[in-house]
Amino acid sequence: MQLNVPGDHWHSDESDKGRPYAYVDAGRLIEDFWKEVEIKTKQLEG
Repeated sequence: MQLNVPGDHWHSDESDKGRPYAYVDAGRLIEDFWKEVEIKTKQLEG
């Protein structure tokens, strides 16, 4: 049995084909976005 659960996906950059993202609510989406921005910034800074 397959459940129809709303979901989304995200890309880390233009070459990323995407990966699943389990949407909870808008607040969590913004929190997760800024966490990823911080991770990517640290990677780019070396």
